[in-house]
Amino acid sequence: MRMPPIQLFVLGLSLCFGAAQLNAFDAKDARYRSELKPIMQSIAGSMSRLLPYYLDYEAFSAKQNQAEIQKELETLYSRAQLIQGKTKSYGTDAHVYGANVVYETKGAYNHYKRGAFKQAHFYVEETLETCFSCHTSRSSADNSKIIDFSKIEISDAMSAFAKPKILAVSRQFDKAMDAYENLILNTDLSLGDLLYQDPFQHYLNLAIRVKNDKSRAWKLLQAAQKKNLPAGIKDNLRTWERSVEDLVKLEKTQKNPLTLAQLLIAKAQKLREYPRDQSGLIYFLEASRILKEQWETQKNPKIRAQSSYYLGIAELAIGRSLLGLEAQPYLEMAIKLQPKSDLAQKSYNLYEENLVFSYSGSAGTFLPADEKQRLAELRKLAFGR
Repeated sequence: MRMPPIQLFVLGLSLCFGAAQLNAFDAKDARYRSELKPIMQSIAGSMSRLLPYYLDYEAFSAKQNQAEIQKELETLYSRAQLIQGKTKSYGTDAHVYGANVVYETKGAYNHYKRGAFKQAHFYVEETLETCFSCHTSRSSADNSKIIDFSKIEISDAMSAFAKPKILAVSRQFDKAMDAYENLILNTDLSLGDLLYQDPFQHYLNLAIRVKNDKSRAWKLLQAAQKKNLPAGIKDNLRTWERSVEDLVKLEKTQKNPLTLAQLLIAKAQKLREYPRDQSGLIYFLEASRILKEQWETQKNPKIRAQSSYYLGIAELAIGRSLLGLEAQPYLEMAIKLQPKSDLAQKSYNLYEENLVFSYSGSAGTFLPADEKQRLAELRKLAFGR
């Protein structure tokens, strides 16, 4: 039985807010956590009331349910804003994902209010992806010091794609990798499964960026090549296998983390033939892992600005959001840390290019007023005019 996307959203968002924001700052003071706790409880209450309506599309869009669903979506959006406000002073990572969930819950609420139920479903699924991205964005141990996720029931009725994702969102990373390995090696996957569900990228996020277990990733990539898979997928597998081998060699020769991350991004870009080409995935994931570790240890504004710029490049390549939301805050941070510098100007140009592309379509380009204002502010910081 395939778990409905909205059910995944309800579980995913509650887990993401219920621990990701807390766990990201468990070294911070207890007062901060106590401030977040009532907001989390409010979100959990909305989730429990929304779940019965979200199990199928008819219930989601039924006229008699719309007033209550809209009210709960509004509550989620308002609580997301409260949490985002509290994450601003607690590091870029927290604010990145907080900002993304604000954007996505806002989209779900506004589209639902207009009666655009399919679009609301899209933003719901984007929110789940943000929850997954948040929990697989950096090196991390299983479980959480705030909540015991191991007690969360993972039903056998979940789809083969839902189960590992929920395990990852609930920070049971080793079990998630086991589930992905079973899915990849013991299931007949269609081209649609491989492209839409993207189990390889999800698995490699866990193996490379979260667990930093290159040996396990290499073994999976080797074994998967023995399966009957489309030629394009097998090409990627061979490239990724060679990339993992290269990472092991580079770690022994290049000891400067920022220099290594820059080298990895250059290697990834050389492999790519078009913007969404995944050939450089391994290098981008490893660069992202290294750069985020730099953020936790470096206080030098220049190094932090450089790390932000290269993180923006990496997140544009590996981020799940169609709008490049994961990358934007890093590019913005690079501009603010080194205003009027060459780095700030490169960051602005990349930020603007991605933003304009995101809001472009067959009818042309339409930038919302708030985005235009933000661009103007960043342009002034980057170029002084």
